[in-house]
Amino acid sequence: MSIKDILPKKEKKKKKEYFWALVIEPSWVQAGIWKIEAGNAYILSSSTPTAWSSDSDLVNASDTALSSAVKKLDEMEDEPNKTVFGVVSSWVDNGEINSEHLEKIKKICEKLDLKPVGFVVIPEAVAHYVRSQEGSPLNALVLGVFEEEIEITIFSLGEIAGKEIVSRSVSVVDDLSEGLARLKITKMPSRFIIYDGKAGELEEVRQTLLKANWDSLSKIEVLHSPRIEILDVEQKVEAVSLAGASELSEVDRIVSDELDEETESENIVHEKETDTFDETNLTEPEEDISPEDFGFVVEQDIAGLTSDEEKTYMTNDNLGSLNMDSTHKEDVLDDKKQTEEVTEDTFVKGKKEKISKVKIALSGIFGKIKGLIRDIFGKRILVIGVGVFILILGGLFALWWYVPKADITIYLTSQQLEENFTIFTDPEITEPDFSESLLPGKSVIKKVEGERTTPATGVKVVGDKATGEVTLYRVGSDLNLNSGTVLNGPNGLDFALDENVSIASGSAGSPGETKARVTALDLGAEYNLASGTTFSVEDYSISDVEARNEESFSGGSSREISAVSESDKVSLKDELTDELTKKAIEEIKGELSVNEMLIEDSIEADEIDVSFSHDVGDEATTLKLEMSTNVNILLIDKNTLANFARELLEDKIPEKFVLRNEQIRSDFDYQGQEDDKYVLGVRVNANLLPAIEPEEIKNTITGKYPFLAEEYFKEEIPGFVRAEIILEPILPGRLKTLPHVSDNIEIEIASER
Repeated sequence: MSIKDILPKKEKKKKKEYFWALVIEPSWVQAGIWKIEAGNAYILSSSTPTAWSSDSDLVNASDTALSSAVKKLDEMEDEPNKTVFGVVSSWVDNGEINSEHLEKIKKICEKLDLKPVGFVVIPEAVAHYVRSQEGSPLNALVLGVFEEEIEITIFSLGEIAGKEIVSRSVSVVDDLSEGLARLKITKMPSRFIIYDGKAGELEEVRQTLLKANWDSLSKIEVLHSPRIEILDVEQKVEAVSLAGASELSEVDRIVSDELDEETESENIVHEKETDTFDETNLTEPEEDISPEDFGFVVEQDIAGLTSDEEKTYMTNDNLGSLNMDSTHKEDVLDDKKQTEEVTEDTFVKGKKEKISKVKIALSGIFGKIKGLIRDIFGKRILVIGVGVFILILGGLFALWWYVPKADITIYLTSQQLEENFTIFTDPEITEPDFSESLLPGKSVIKKVEGERTTPATGVKVVGDKATGEVTLYRVGSDLNLNSGTVLNGPNGLDFALDENVSIASGSAGSPGETKARVTALDLGAEYNLASGTTFSVEDYSISDVEARNEESFSGGSSREISAVSESDKVSLKDELTDELTKKAIEEIKGELSVNEMLIEDSIEADEIDVSFSHDVGDEATTLKLEMSTNVNILLIDKNTLANFARELLEDKIPEKFVLRNEQIRSDFDYQGQEDDKYVLGVRVNANLLPAIEPEEIKNTITGKYPFLAEEYFKEEIPGFVRAEIILEPILPGRLKTLPHVSDNIEIEIASER
């Protein structure tokens, strides 16, 4: 073998298109970078999960995850832009991301300059991933275990047979049983795949499910205890990437560029960790032990093996559970029946077995490398090699000792303390006067402008008035009628004379008569009266004077049109004022410092310019309003308020408890202004926590295993409920300890709500 054979070969770089995979789960977000090449999807890098708690945190956490994934790549032509999102089932309704969570994704894309190309639901991506790995559709229960809920998805032949979301309680078994009851499942799935955004707590969940008495489920047939598999965080990114790649380019296989023997042997099924092993049978390897003894194939292409040889090499220890053949799956199911009887000692021995095997394998590999160097360079170089090896080991030890970091959140039982009081806020002062309950404030004026359009809801009648000619008949002396004199027709249809009229005198046998033009008093076709209609004249009896038309009246018409009403203007103005006020609040919130608090009830909006497109009564289908306004709002300082609250509550804090500013919550009731001061009713709710010293805790737990640190918390910290420990990086086996340097440990004290 030549030294060139073990050196990495350089390849010509070609510009390729890269994609983001961004997996968003409750409280956690994770990113990966992948590409499509030669019909396969390649995972180039993935980040560790990053925690988030609010919408603003989600953007920052996503940025952190994306940055972490990029840092793992030595070089890349262009940073990815196109993004496939992986989301949980609760974010999706009827095949679409619901509006609340869609806004979160839009905000991520806007702030981080990402271009969304699609989304996948995590359980469905897992089913697609398993089919790609195993070559057969998934029949299993996929369980997302989150802090406040669990998501249950049942797959049958790769299709969703049911899904349910259940709120978390103290027992994950009870939660799962409740979900299965809601789904009306009659037969227990024989395979579970569990995941969450953190993965560190899943082994505990797995052990709980393994120990569950499934026979107690009355309406569900249980053939045997289910096989419980854990989907690690890297496989979750691979699943989302594969799902995205299959949609973009019909890719059905995922490949990791960081793949090595250790990665190949990883398995989302962690059942073999419970196999028994007798450590006394372990012996030190001989110097000439060969790589073939540990399943390696030297100077031979596995793809060229015969089917029998391939079966011999591809043992169950070399394959992940996603590649098990049907025979081995049945063996695992049979073995699974014994899992509940496995003790904690057996689990530890299984761990030791794995560590011992790795030691043996590394010893064999180093032996071969040592022999190769000796053959090439002679014995002299061996001394240098040993020195370099010792330096490498020393460097690795230094990295293990000084680099790891830990974020620990200790949740304690809190004692509630509540107080109501009134404060006065004056924007003209800079220092508080606690004796007078007077605090400084800040009045902020934000000018905002905008426009809004609304449909016109008013109705207006337009048309023409009917006209015609009548003959007036007079019995009596001469009579003069002015223009506008009203002639009363049938059914209340009235007309008016168009001009002054004089009627000669007449008698009953020979009445005086004259002709005159008339016009209807209102619009409408009903005024087009037929000939021979009789009319009376206002203020005269019909025996004194009457009128008749010899020809039909014509020209009367009417129709209704859409027009602007007064209510249209009022409602449009109110809506735009509300919209501009909210806009001003959001802009002011974006400019707030960390210690400033906004009192929304204090908002006052002053109109500067108001311009409507139409007046009341104008014919129009829509009404547009352009308006600008000044929004005035009050800000107060959080720390000043917290110090005031502390002074009021100081005498009420029990012994051995401490009040921290971050544990104070305030609600405000704006009561108006008095002598140029703002009056606020304040309700303060404080969580009192036991007094502990984080520095003392850090010095005590440095270098300990996490479970030993938790035991210390339980024994020494009053009111301890639980602890959340996040290690970076996550090391395997016995290397997984808390940092040995206390400055690398961050401790946060929080109340358990």
